[in-house]
Parts: sequence; C-alpha cells; structure tokens
Amino acid sequence: MLRKGQRHIEPLEAGSLILEPVKKAHAAELLEPLREPSLYDFVVDLPPECLAELEQRFERLERELSPECDDTCYGWIIRRDGTPAGLLQATCNDDRQAFIGYEVFKPFRRQGVAKAAVGAVLGFLRRATDTQHVIAYVDTRNEPSINLLLSAGFSRRRLIKGADWFKGSVSDELEFERHLPSRF
Repeated sequence: MLRKGQRHIEPLEAGSLILEPVKKAHAAELLEPLREPSLYDFVVDLPPECLAELEQRFERLERELSPECDDTCYGWIIRRDGTPAGLLQATCNDDRQAFIGYEVFKPFRRQGVAKAAVGAVLGFLRRATDTQHVIAYVDTRNEPSINLLLSAGFSRRRLIKGADWFKGSVSDELEFERHLPSRF
C-alpha cells in the first residue's frame, strides 16, 4: 500500500485507455489542450498562462504533493491510442478520504472516457491506498459531470449554496461521495 511520501504509481488501464502518471516533461504536450476555454466553464481555475506554470503544476504531481504539500496527490494523463484525452487527479488525506477531479478534452467528451478513467482510479485507490471515501465537488450547472458521477456509483451528499464566486457569478456546488469497500 502506498503511503504519503511513497512514489512510483504505475500506469492504469481502462479498456482502450491508458492512464499515465503525470510528469513535468508532459507539460509541453498538454499546454495547448489545457488552454481549451470550455474546460474552465465550471471551475475557478484558469487556463495555464505559460509552459513554466504548467511545468510547476506537473512537477508537484510528479512528486505526488498537493499545492500545500500536506496531502498525497496523484495525477494521470488519460490517453486513447497515445493521444492525450484528458487529466485525472486524486488527492488523498490522512482522514482516509480522496478528492477527485478530472478534465476531458473536447474531442473525447461524451465517449465514456471520464467514466472509464474514474473507474480505473477508484480501483487504484482501493488497491494501493487506505482511502475509504472518495469525494467530488461539481458545479450544479455541470450536468455531464453530475451524470458521470451518478453512473460511476457516487451518491449526492449535499448542496453547497454559494460555494464560490468566479467569472462574474455565484457557483452552487454538489458534493458527491463514493464509499470504497475494504480490500480485506
């Protein structure tokens, strides 16, 4: 079982997809796909401004550290036939929780990419960590992501009114949770 500070996660397979652990060297390949404006419709984040910014983000993921360096953060590039189709990240804390987030690039949306990738990462978290609960936060306007989480076995826990203010409007968010069965 991986613990905080341990490294070397392996690639994951999900049908025709390969989830490759993120490395700093991937930044140049992913800079343009991550500048797609629609990726940021429902999140506070903004597209990366430059290669150095993305390299810094990916370097933290490669070291498996959250931005605050207190949680373990795993990141994967989702690939279909070698082409980047998106990113998926899981941040594990000491409370046996993991928070997941994902981005699917426009040409690969609504093709089951996110569902397959989330399933592979749930399997990894169950096998390789002591995670018991996986949590995801989704803007209430993001229907595709809500449907994805429900179809992946997540349950809606609560509505968070006024969770954030960004891009000129208030964001209400839904909190979803999925319990992971014990490995034993």
